[in-house]
Amino acid sequence: MKLTTKKIIAREFLYFSSICFIGLICFMLIYPYNSYLEKKIRELNIQITNKGFEADSLLKVYKSKIQNQEWYFKVMSAEFDLKEYDTWQKWWVHTSDLAKGDYFNSTLEVLFTKDDFYPSIGFSTADSLKRFVISNTLNNEDIESLTKSENLQTKIGELNNDKNELESDILSHNQQVDFTGKVILISVLLLFGVRYLIHGIKWSLQTLSQK
Repeated sequence: MKLTTKKIIAREFLYFSSICFIGLICFMLIYPYNSYLEKKIRELNIQITNKGFEADSLLKVYKSKIQNQEWYFKVMSAEFDLKEYDTWQKWWVHTSDLAKGDYFNSTLEVLFTKDDFYPSIGFSTADSLKRFVISNTLNNEDIESLTKSENLQTKIGELNNDKNELESDILSHNQQVDFTGKVILISVLLLFGVRYLIHGIKWSLQTLSQK
């Protein structure tokens, strides 16, 4: 075998080896890439969990008060005709306004002595009901906690979107194989196809230029 032929074979073998090496490196680099994304996802999950606990904690008192307001409306509407106060929100605003005045200390106190309805739902005196209404009326701190919780929920939504994007970027085994195959194909086209095309064009031009 001529030395020129051996050199051609050796050169082509090196090109072929380079392609295999490039494909192998690309395939192996996917693992640290996926690991990096998975680490970011774990960090986001921790943030989402912590912010979720914080949001729930902020809403604990708020939710408790709302539940008590709804309960009071339910038992009262089942017993009495509340007329225009047909929702728990309307009824509580009305009741809260009454608690700020003397209604509970005068008119309602008389009802407590004549009717056993209020004791049956847990209020032994008009004053105990008044304390219940005042303690379960939302204050500025409750509204502020609600606002903070809503902001946290918005942030949690954004973090979930970021997590979903990262999860979509993780390459499965099939995607890894497909990506590596495309890299190898491009490498073959560049190192063989394009190179042969350039050599062919040069040879053709040189041939045409000969006399």
